[in-house]
This record gives sequence, structure tokens and C-alpha cells, in this order.
Amino acid sequence: MSTKMREVSPELAPMDRGEVAEYSALYDRPLLELGALAAARGREAAPGDEISYIVDRNINYTNVCVTDCSFCAFYRRPGHEEGYVLTPEQIGTKIDEAKAIGAVQILMQGGHNPYLKLNYYTELLDFIKRYHPIHVHGFSASELDIIARVHKMDVGAVISELKDAGLDSVPGAGAEILVDGVRDRIARKKIDTARWLEIHREVHARGLLSSATMMFGAGESRRDRVEHMIRVRDLQSETGGFTAFIPWTLQADGTEMDGTPEVSAAEYLKTVAISRIVIDNVRNLQVSYVTQGPKVAQVALHFGCNDFGSVMMEENVVSAAGTAPISGLHDGTSGSGLVLRVPGVPGEEGRLMGGRVLVMMGSESDRAVMQKGVDVLAEAGVDTEVVVSSAHRDPVRTADIAGSAEENGFAVVICGAGLSAALPGVVAAHTQLPVIGVPISAGTLGGMDSLLSIAQMPPGVPVAAVGIDNSRNAAYLALRLLRGKRGA
Repeated sequence: MSTKMREVSPELAPMDRGEVAEYSALYDRPLLELGALAAARGREAAPGDEISYIVDRNINYTNVCVTDCSFCAFYRRPGHEEGYVLTPEQIGTKIDEAKAIGAVQILMQGGHNPYLKLNYYTELLDFIKRYHPIHVHGFSASELDIIARVHKMDVGAVISELKDAGLDSVPGAGAEILVDGVRDRIARKKIDTARWLEIHREVHARGLLSSATMMFGAGESRRDRVEHMIRVRDLQSETGGFTAFIPWTLQADGTEMDGTPEVSAAEYLKTVAISRIVIDNVRNLQVSYVTQGPKVAQVALHFGCNDFGSVMMEENVVSAAGTAPISGLHDGTSGSGLVLRVPGVPGEEGRLMGGRVLVMMGSESDRAVMQKGVDVLAEAGVDTEVVVSSAHRDPVRTADIAGSAEENGFAVVICGAGLSAALPGVVAAHTQLPVIGVPISAGTLGGMDSLLSIAQMPPGVPVAAVGIDNSRNAAYLALRLLRGKRGA
């Protein structure tokens, strides 16, 4: 079979260049101003203060692929000694392992393997539904395309057969940038823009919902990204079938694109903010904590995002380029942000281990916010000390307090970051103890400066952020850090 994957598709609707220019100009707006605009638009699209997420497992059923995308480190060509195809039984075992930790869905994707016939997919779905029932979010548009072409079938007929066999929804992978000039450079053999849109139109027409993604940072222009967003928005206006939009950044390590400059945190945040402004008809805008890390992902919740995506038990494609998934998320999603679960901290109730909590704040004006967290710790019987010390006005004293915290018996530090936005970062730089930052809206930029300060801390520094003014969640996380295993 030919490895030329591009298929001629119907002409795309013409793009309104004025609209593209107008949205592209948003990149020139100040970062925090753009974030505020997106946050307001996000509250309109998804009212309320809940942040959604899902517990699932990403199962890659094969890594054999003939498409040769230049940004992919996961695939192996047919005949390669590291190529594999999972059996239904192997996938069933993975599902059972996922369900044991609370998974309610599997994301099932793989390479473009022309040696897998339609019956592999239908029999696999039937096996899953019969013996390991779970929601199957599976088979991206480009996978559906190769199945259809291997069998010389209409892609709509393929989708119908998969739906009848048990497919529940379709992921939005393979979109990359929906501009053919970019696609021809980074994924020459993959389906073109019109075909990707056509397949999702067929998915929606057959009663299945899907998501849409955008991989950026591959040398495309900002105008290309905006054009991609408009394509997704316009198809959503037509079908209403997209449940979420998921922008994520290129991870180039180990790929043909190794050496491509990384997208900065600020550029990522601007892009998700503009996504929310342009795509105002898709309810959910998802952060990419796998590619951006938990700190930037938390900040993105204040740039229009309202979904933290998957608490992934397994991820192979992005991690093949050197990015590892976060091991867990705290389930306290109320308030303005999520709290991170520290790896290895058990979820069960147990007795509190030794250790005190140091609560620091930059000024007395922060006390009202921080007192809510202090009250939670007091109710739990935790010895807590509150200290006022500004990272700006008295940096030496602040550093001394942080540096001696561990020898003074403290196990966790909670820092209120209001007018003293840099306090969590300064404290984290002078102690090995875990530091939990609480951005306070009384700050000069409504807490956003504090969130950004925490997000810019280098990897490995033990500091995390909760939502703005959410000291109660900081206290709950501190309790998790102090809590030992049941019966320990």
C-alpha cells in the first residue's frame, strides 16, 4: 500500500481575513489584560466555579505507523523490532487496572497501521463492552481515515460500524494546525484540513461527540493558530458536536523537529486565552498540564480554561518526547483553581504525622483571607504559627524565617501572596519544605501576578498554587502532606 496518506478533499470555506487579523492582534495585548478578557468569556461559556476533570487511561493499541510525522517520537515503521499491536486481552488488563483506581473512560488511539483491518477494531470494541465495560473515547480522524481507505469504504460507514460495536466518542487528535501549508511541512502524509473537518462532521452526524485539539509551537504563525480556531468554531456552529477544545504545545525532544524553540509560558497563556475568545461556542477549554506542567496549567484556569483534562494513569505519545504525566490531582475542584496532589500522598484518612505548619503573609491586609485556612488547620488539631514578613520590604528576615523553618519543627509552609506577590517563590528558594502559595486578590493585579510568579518557578522547586483567595484548599493540601497511611 502507498504511504502517501493525503487525500484530496472538498474545498474549504474561504477565511475572513479581517477576522483573522482582528483576533491575531489580540496577541499584542498585555498578558494579564488578555487573561481577564478570556476569563470573562469563560464565565459566559461555562458559568460557575467548578473545574472539571476525568480519571482515565490512555491506551495506545499500536505504535506501528506509516505516516512519519516529523514531530512524533512514539511511532515505529512496519517491521521495526519495537513495533507492537496489543491484543484485546492485554487491553482488558489495562482497563481493569484503570478501573481499580476509579477510571471511568479509556482514551484509545494508535498509529496509522494499514495492516489492521476493520474487524480488529470492531472485535476489540465488542470484547471491551462485553468483558470490561467502560466508556471508549477512541480513534482520531486520521485513524478513521486510514481504516476507510484500507477497506475502500466511506468513512461515515466506518464510523457507524464502530459505533455499533461500542465506540462512545472520538478524540480530536491529528488536527495539529488546520492550515495545509503547516500540515504539509510537519505531517505531509496525514489527512488535510478539509478531510479532518469532514470526518468530525460525519462523527457528529452519526450521534457521536468529539473533541478538537491544536498542537502549536511547530513554526506556524499566530495567524495560522487563529485560522485553526476559527475552523473549529465554524464547524461547532454547524454541528454542535465538540465537547472541548484542547490546545497543547509541541514536544520536540527525540523527534525530527528536535531543536525547535519551545513555546514560552506567556505565549501558551495568550494562546489559550485567545482560544476562549474565538471559540465561544465550545463549553470546555482544557489546560495541557502534561506539556506545560501543573503550575502553568493552574494559571491557565484564570485565562479562560475550565477543564483540567485527564488524570492519566498512562500516556505514551507525548512522554516519548520526554514529557511525563503528573501522577495525580486533588479532587477539590471548587473555587477558582485545582489543588495538586503530591505524588505518594495517600487519599485515605489517617493519623497526622509530626510537624507544624508555618503560615506566612506579606502584610496584615492578607490576614482575613489566610485566616480561613488557619481555621481549617486548627479544627484538625495542627500546631500552626502565623508570621507577617514581606518579601519586598524585609527580604533578609523573610529568607531567615524560611531557612530556619525546618529546624524549628515546621513540615509545610503556606504563603499568602497579596501585595507581596513574590513571597511563595522567595520562601521556596530558602527551604526544602513544600510551599503552598495562596494568591490574594487584594494584590495589585488581583492575584494574577502571584499566580504567574509561582508558575515561573523552575522545575523541582517544591512550590504549588491554589486558586485565588483559596486558603482553605491550601490547608487541605497541607493536611494531606502531614497525613500518614491508615494505621501507620
